[in-house]
Amino acid sequence: MAFDTNRLAALKEFIPSEVRLRLSYHLDECWFVEFSPDGKWMASTGLDQSVIIWQDVLSLEPTVWKTVQYSRSITHAHWSPDSKHLLVNLGFDPVTPTYTPEMSVIDVATGETILTRKHHNGTRDIHALAVGWMDDSQHFVSAPSSGEIYIWNLKGEIIRKMEIDSEVVDKESNVIVEAMVMVRGQNTAIVADGQYKIRVINLETGECRFLDRMVTVPSAMTLSRDGQYLAIAMRGAEEVCRVAQVLVYNLKTLTFLRALEADTYLNANFVIRPSFCGPHNEILAAGSENGMVHFWDLETGEVIMTREEHSKHCGWTDMHAHLPGLMATCSDDNHIILWTTKDLSRALQDEDDKWMESSRKKSVGQLPFNLKKGW
Repeated sequence: MAFDTNRLAALKEFIPSEVRLRLSYHLDECWFVEFSPDGKWMASTGLDQSVIIWQDVLSLEPTVWKTVQYSRSITHAHWSPDSKHLLVNLGFDPVTPTYTPEMSVIDVATGETILTRKHHNGTRDIHALAVGWMDDSQHFVSAPSSGEIYIWNLKGEIIRKMEIDSEVVDKESNVIVEAMVMVRGQNTAIVADGQYKIRVINLETGECRFLDRMVTVPSAMTLSRDGQYLAIAMRGAEEVCRVAQVLVYNLKTLTFLRALEADTYLNANFVIRPSFCGPHNEILAAGSENGMVHFWDLETGEVIMTREEHSKHCGWTDMHAHLPGLMATCSDDNHIILWTTKDLSRALQDEDDKWMESSRKKSVGQLPFNLKKGW
């Protein structure tokens, strides 16, 4: 179909295409980056087995508020809705499989770990690939490989246990949740399982609605800010001539909208988490295993723009909750990049100038010697 040039020009204004900052504090690959819901913080994790909590994310020099070091790989880290806690999932570690899979909760204000425990109360070590938060920020959710969903309080006590699929014929075969995303304001989880089913589960009532069945396990899922749209990143597979795609659904109607793809969009082996951007979620952004960031028009499915700033796999994109023009991406090249739209870049210019002037005065300070007496 012919691309509307006027629409293309308008959408480009909503794309965070300008590099504002590069952060390279991680000592190895950076796998995850996410802004807090209140917009004041940012968290990142990586192969260096650390969780970094950043502050002053809108300044020209975001600083590290706290670094929490672990002895193993971190699969997920999720903000509580009130931005006061960070839930860290220490799932299955292929490098050190003897390590016990655990969950950890960090108090953001102090940087202290207030809870560490296994995914269940039994003797077996069971890992989870999916965790999330309930709306009250006092309870969190885990979906371990035993085939249930657990709801916990901040004391590490199980409040509720739910079976994921009561219709499984082979009860010895657990329905493993491979990916999960929580719908804010609804205490509802969207889960993708090892049977390739996508379900919408109300964690208060237990009501389960079927959304779709995939041809393979999704890479990752994300929701638009208003909870209307769901994006599912699907890996490609050369052996069956399947290209990597991002599938978009309307959650209000539980209907499929379209598949987004591009010749340069690669996702065969690693996790890629897309993000919705634009003032009305008109655009979808996603990294790629070649390091490129792609931006699609959700209405037409056309690629609006690509950006090449990462040199290796770019797995995670995240939009700021209160500034639709600010985006963060992370990569195996160790870098986190903060991106802005042209409009946001101009809006931040005055504050940037003040910050630079203040930094200049601090750096000058008092000379380390007396001009009259010398050293």
